[in-house]
Amino acid sequence: MPTVAALFGTEEDAEQALDELFELGFTDDDVQVVYGADRAVNPERPTNDDGMTVGPVGPLPVYGKERSIGLIDTYNTGGVEGLRDALRDLGIPRDEAEFFARTVVHGGATLVVVQTEDDETAEVRQLLHEAGGRTEQD
Repeated sequence: MPTVAALFGTEEDAEQALDELFELGFTDDDVQVVYGADRAVNPERPTNDDGMTVGPVGPLPVYGKERSIGLIDTYNTGGVEGLRDALRDLGIPRDEAEFFARTVVHGGATLVVVQTEDDETAEVRQLLHEAGGRTEQD
């Protein structure tokens, strides 16, 4: 199953993309969202330079259509490397996975990840792009 990912500079743009994805019939099982460093980790928990939580992980945020416990858990416990590896496991190419992970951890962007059918990939990529998402490393 192909995977399409896009970075959003604002949560509002990401939410717009999510609304459109759900209108097309995608479900929580198809879509995952990872919010930037200021949202994905409990702010009372310190992190190191790679975004890795130091000490136990606090409660995870639940916001809107967010249902990405797998990626959030990986991000909260594994920082850049954990998120990159989880994205690779979903089929994202290594360079893009590294770029996405570093941008979420250090840049605070919101990452939307969609698992699609082969015939939906181009449409999803276009939808994410039109909503303001960056679908690949430029």
